[in-house]
Amino acid sequence: MREKTSRIYFFILIYSICSILIIGIFGKLNSVNKAVLIYPRFGAPLCSSASDGSNNSTYLEKPISIFISTDPAESSIPTEWLEKNYWDVRISPSKLLNTSLISIEVVFVKIASDILFINEGEDYFLNKYNLIEISCRIPRQVPPVLYNLFIGFKTNLDILNDTIIEPGNFIGFYGAGNSFMIAEPNCIYVPHISDLNASSNSLNNEPFSFIHITDIHVATDENGSWSNFLKMDNLAQALTIWSPDVIIATGDITNDPGDNPIEYLRAYNYFRELGIPIIFSNGNHDYGNLGLWYYYFGPTLSNINWMNAFFIQMNTARLLNDKSINWLTHNLKKVQNKGPIFLTCHIPPIDVLGRQVQGFGGAITDAIIKYGGTAILSGHNHYDMIMDGKKALEIYLNPINAIQSISGEIPLLRACHTPKLIGNSAPIDSNMKLIITTSASKDERGSKLRNSGIWEDYEGSLGYRRITLVNNQMINYTYDKNDDGLRDPTYSIPLYQLNSSIEFDNLNPLLGANFTIINNLTEPINKARVRFILPIIEEKDWKPKPSMGIEGIDYVLRYNLTNSTHQYLEYIIKVPKRINENTPSIIKFELELI
Repeated sequence: MREKTSRIYFFILIYSICSILIIGIFGKLNSVNKAVLIYPRFGAPLCSSASDGSNNSTYLEKPISIFISTDPAESSIPTEWLEKNYWDVRISPSKLLNTSLISIEVVFVKIASDILFINEGEDYFLNKYNLIEISCRIPRQVPPVLYNLFIGFKTNLDILNDTIIEPGNFIGFYGAGNSFMIAEPNCIYVPHISDLNASSNSLNNEPFSFIHITDIHVATDENGSWSNFLKMDNLAQALTIWSPDVIIATGDITNDPGDNPIEYLRAYNYFRELGIPIIFSNGNHDYGNLGLWYYYFGPTLSNINWMNAFFIQMNTARLLNDKSINWLTHNLKKVQNKGPIFLTCHIPPIDVLGRQVQGFGGAITDAIIKYGGTAILSGHNHYDMIMDGKKALEIYLNPINAIQSISGEIPLLRACHTPKLIGNSAPIDSNMKLIITTSASKDERGSKLRNSGIWEDYEGSLGYRRITLVNNQMINYTYDKNDDGLRDPTYSIPLYQLNSSIEFDNLNPLLGANFTIINNLTEPINKARVRFILPIIEEKDWKPKPSMGIEGIDYVLRYNLTNSTHQYLEYIIKVPKRINENTPSIIKFELELI
């Protein structure tokens, strides 16, 4: 009996030890050691309600939501994360460093129930189970600019200086007392109250606009140098002058990041210094080191409301599946009839030359049409092409077209916006469009269109596409290439037609500061941006010279930000179109100290 009792005690002891070990091991595996900012991110920013920059003590119309995940993702959310008083959330203008951080009020913290751009099994970077939502209110008096985000948990951000945010700061590592800090650049945008959104129907003011760029290919030569820097520098000048409400970049941001991961860092710094909000989609070249995509830019899936226009970012640089289409359909249903809908992706779902199109291209295009989408924005092919989405889908799904193509006919040509098919101007209608834009800064491949007979006199170039929206409809999505007053079919805006320069002598600031814009485009720029970062001079102010005209009529001061040493000034001016093919218009905006 005594021997049996001893065996029982022995088994109980062994069971207890094993249980303690198992609990300890799994508890350690499931413990949280990092916090990860999921949204907003640099490449998937957040657009808040508009501000008038007044001294009103209330808050912007709608609160914003910030999403943070545990890491490891399967870890349970710490209970203390749900205590709002432990969180300190602040923002700072991204255009000028070392400014004071602006506190934004934490309204509540809760476990997130539905976040549109996260779906199990669809994106391995965002296979997140445990998320919290931090709801915040931004003070109404904040300047309407692009902001950096700072988040402290059990950390007083009063000790923080607003400096350059390094890549990877979106991850918070636990410190003493489970405290951590997270930071992300250029991820919250506050529009101005006077900026029109995509639903506005007024034609009196400059409409809501965005610029589509693609196939930038930050490239590295055999010596490790940035080989297409000059092209990208001119692109930066054009983007800064246009200064759209948002930039949409659809992939191949890098060129060969597997062998040259520095391309991601160069792209990150390039777009961060632009100071314009940007929504990224990845391309097939970015897949050479896709792990760095999430590190630098953020998710490869998102659904973002930007001033009543919806941009659904999708990863078409890989073979999609049923889950991908289900995810897309789910997101389309969420935003149907709420405003214009754009699918942003790299590889076109349907293309007239059929170069590496998506295997699920028909399903993607059908879903966008079915739920009232406005356009699909893509790149990959390094030429401009616009197709009628409905016509393209009908042709794409008709099996007889495979037989017809044997005779040399290209059936999808019947859906293309070429002069031979639609005439000399781009149609303004509500039909869903498939939009491919040429490479912004690598090479153009218009010979593919010319040699195939699709468009024999197509004039290819590097470029970018500016799209404007009025009353939820695209009213401009092409360029008047031949300067006949009509927007030509398909063409985007060519590179090298906009240039800018700034003149300022740090040693003699009394000479003033000048910003010059040279416009060789066939269209005016009604809201060109002129930007200065100038030293603060004691007992003096930077002002436009009297020859610049009358404020409110000839120019508008949009931003005036200061830190302890410098002042950021941004003006809006009008720049006329070129005088003729050989003579650009030149505008010099001059400031003086008074």
